Amino acid sequence: MQTPLTLRRWERAEYDRLGGPRVFQGEAVELIGGQLVVAEPQGSYHAGAITKVDYALRAIVPARMDRAAPGAGVPRRRIGARA
Repeated sequence: MQTPLTLRRWERAEYDRLGGPRVFQGEAVELIGGQLVVAEPQGSYHAGAITKVDYALRAIVPARMDRAAPGAGVPRRRIGARA
């Protein structure tokens, strides 16, 4: 019987201190939920499916939502307003 392995979750600061993407050059590695995950290659089947979903969503979502206005969602200070 094998002893179960203990997994350690990484924090973003630790990943960055390690060197993050520079350490894993040439590898598609992401930090997701504290775990380093290897991204699998996406083939033509995947690309085709994503394109179909994109077209379907564009058909039902209003056109004005396609493009976010520059700075959308970022609070702006009014001219003359006091901080």
